[in-house]
Order: sequence, then C-alpha cells, then structure tokens
Amino acid sequence: MEKNVFPENHKRALASSLTLIEKLVDELENELLHSKEKVMTKIIVNEEEKIDWQHYEIVIQEIKSYIRNMAAKYNLGPSNFSLSQVINSRKSKMWEVLCDTKSAKMKGLGEFPNDFALEFDNDIDKLLKLIENI
Repeated sequence: MEKNVFPENHKRALASSLTLIEKLVDELENELLHSKEKVMTKIIVNEEEKIDWQHYEIVIQEIKSYIRNMAAKYNLGPSNFSLSQVINSRKSKMWEVLCDTKSAKMKGLGEFPNDFALEFDNDIDKLLKLIENI
C-alpha cells in the first residue's frame, strides 16, 4: 500500500475524525455487548424488529479494520496517553458531574425539598468516595 503524504493540518483533521469515529464505534459495540448490565440506560428491542446481531459485529470489525488501514495509508500515528491520564481524566469528569448534582447546586431547577437534601447529599458523597477509590 502506498502511503500518501498530506500536509500536517490535513493529517490532524483526518486523525481527529478517525479518532472520533473509532470512539463512537467502540461505544456502539459496548452498547450492543453490555447493555443488559446497565442500570440507568435500557435499550429496548421491539419484538417485531429482526436484529441481526452478527451483522453489527461484522460491520463494526470492518470499520475498525478500515480505520487501521487508513491510519497506515495516510501515515497517521495514534495519540498516546498514559493509563494514569486516562483514569484521572474520567475520574475528574465523574467528580465534576456529581458535585454539580448536589442539592445546593440544583437551586436553578427549583427549590430542592429540604426533607431529602441531607440524605440525597450523603448518597452523592458516598458515590464520590467510591470514585475516589478508582
């Protein structure tokens, strides 16, 4: 396979697009494989829908393979991250989301019921403590 030499700006744009497609395909694959394990998200398959799970598996693998081929063809290298960067990034995002979910932060949605505020905030704090252990 002949490698194409692109200007750096074009390489960065293509690399960003392929990275996003790869991430979305991974998310789709994860949803298809692990949706039954989730609590807060349920995927409903209507009985009249004939789902060919093998079809999705094959196409997802073809997409991943084609991304690998394009990366080689256009001389695109991966973005490298240390495992600790990835973990700390996700951990920080989880922390941010939960801190913004505390009762005092929900004032813009209307008055939070005082009867539940302490218990609710304790539940959020417990989840934050669990996240700290990641």
